[in-house]
Amino acid sequence: MKRPMSNFASQAMRVLSALFGDKTEEKMGMRNKYRKPTTLHCNAGSRCSAFTIVWSFMGCLVLLHLISVFQKDAADKVNYLRTSNRPIYLELETVEEDNFQIPPPKGKRSPHATRNPKKNRRTHPIVDEFLNKKSQIRHVFFPDKRTAIDPMNSAANDSFYYFPGRVWLDTEGNPIQAHGGGILYDERSGTYYWYGEYKDGPTYHAHKKGAARVDVIGVGCYSSKDLWMWKKEGIVLAAKETNETHDLHKSKVLERPKVIYNEKTGKYVMWMHIDDANYTKASVGIATSDYPTGPFDYLYSKRPHGFDSRDMTIFKDDDGIAYVMYSSENNSVLHVGPLTEDYLDVAHVMRRILVGQHREAPALFKYEGTYYMITSGCTGWAPNEAMAHVAESIMGPWETIGNPCIGGNKMFQLTTFLAQSTFVIPMPGHPGAFIFMADRWNPADLRDSRYVWLPLLVGGPVDGPLEYSFGFPRWSRMSIYWHRKWRLPNGSSSSTKCLSLARGKQSGEKVVKLKLPSSPSLALASRNKLDLPLLLLPLLTEGLTRKAGMAVMIAVVVDGLGTLVRAIWGLQDWQLSATFHAVSSAATSLGMAFLVCFLSGVHGHRRGGLGLAWI
Repeated sequence: MKRPMSNFASQAMRVLSALFGDKTEEKMGMRNKYRKPTTLHCNAGSRCSAFTIVWSFMGCLVLLHLISVFQKDAADKVNYLRTSNRPIYLELETVEEDNFQIPPPKGKRSPHATRNPKKNRRTHPIVDEFLNKKSQIRHVFFPDKRTAIDPMNSAANDSFYYFPGRVWLDTEGNPIQAHGGGILYDERSGTYYWYGEYKDGPTYHAHKKGAARVDVIGVGCYSSKDLWMWKKEGIVLAAKETNETHDLHKSKVLERPKVIYNEKTGKYVMWMHIDDANYTKASVGIATSDYPTGPFDYLYSKRPHGFDSRDMTIFKDDDGIAYVMYSSENNSVLHVGPLTEDYLDVAHVMRRILVGQHREAPALFKYEGTYYMITSGCTGWAPNEAMAHVAESIMGPWETIGNPCIGGNKMFQLTTFLAQSTFVIPMPGHPGAFIFMADRWNPADLRDSRYVWLPLLVGGPVDGPLEYSFGFPRWSRMSIYWHRKWRLPNGSSSSTKCLSLARGKQSGEKVVKLKLPSSPSLALASRNKLDLPLLLLPLLTEGLTRKAGMAVMIAVVVDGLGTLVRAIWGLQDWQLSATFHAVSSAATSLGMAFLVCFLSGVHGHRRGGLGLAWI
């Protein structure tokens, strides 16, 4: 007994006949006349044919392809608009080239280079010149003091300009002594405080094979309203002259002080690296003060989590939780863990990251829910290649995404512009722009070590192989741009930027404006209606979490597929597979739920959500 064709097959034949003529319908009819039915019983009272499944699958593939094309185009628009609509990025990304000749070596090769045959490599020539205090090009690395940055006597055309590598004077006309330091922004006073090692003393070696050092003097503090003109606030944590057993005795080591503020206790808390002259103590020290300008009271030192600790930093997250990160296990690995609520000790949680990579001098910052970090290799006072790392959680896993240095020359890039990372601070009023702070150490005269401050921007694809993400990163790369002379852009403002979703203000066009913190202006499309997939695609490229982003994308794909099938073939709900209809409905609900969360700002910022709100 012949079974009549289903309504779906009839609808499909009518569509094909409209496209290709009546012959198609006749052929289809003849074929189906002698073919056994292929109806699949999916549920009681409903049927779905193999034809439906095949065409649904093909439609899904087409839709996915279109989405990938639109996503790439949206990402390109974002990168383009970051530079075209915000001239600040054009100015900061215009790098400079420094070309200079390294003098030919005189006599035999340095014996230091031949004592390490196991390493199978020799020191870069620029590093040899950098470490040679009699080098013919030493003025390139350490410009003469007559070129110093002097805020009180600068020419008009040099005001508010940074000159990386030059001597930097405070408001009293003395070189700033805040090496290996960090900056605290005090919201109550609107003031920046720069803390660092005060090294205004003679350089010497404790013993024949010991590293160059300066006796501990203390932690220097400087204040500023504009990050350029710095007033000396004094030594806020002083060394001890007589008690040789004290951690702060002048014969010991005090490095990389960092200060954060605890709102619960009202205390300013300082963490630092404490060591002895032989670097065997390997501990952290903690001090507190009621005021950012000190004096700080030294509390104690300890090995965090029971491990040795050398180069370290602390980081305060948006939720008020603070973390310590330090080089450990003979500098072969980094440890990271949260502090207690009063910031005076470590909690009992720790993770090992960058295992076996021998990194130190970590400098952490956060942007749009993603954690970024710059680290240095372990080569003592000699400069080396920086590496950039990124993670969705500060506790890891961390990805290494390559060398962030751009400009100068190849030698500069391989030596972090002859400097070592110490801190990263947000550029006021310019989301996605930061100031990279580094020290250019002068081992021959440590008090004459220089500061290298350069613009750091987040944006563009990463360029390094990924270990945990299988080659599909969801974050942007960071880039540090070399400039011999640069300044913060004019018109700095901390106001929230708006994301305008509109192709143009033509008549009959509906414009929806979304408030997007720290995101570039973006103009996208929809005449007379808001296109949901096109709206979500650029947002997914702007920092949504992987899980939330993929959930929304899957919801849009499945729901769009159902809409496409119904629109083309005019199907009613009862004609669809019960399974397909249930999945489509669930996906629609899920997608709308995520969209409502994003637009109402409910989605958590902790995991990198956008937190959009209607305006």
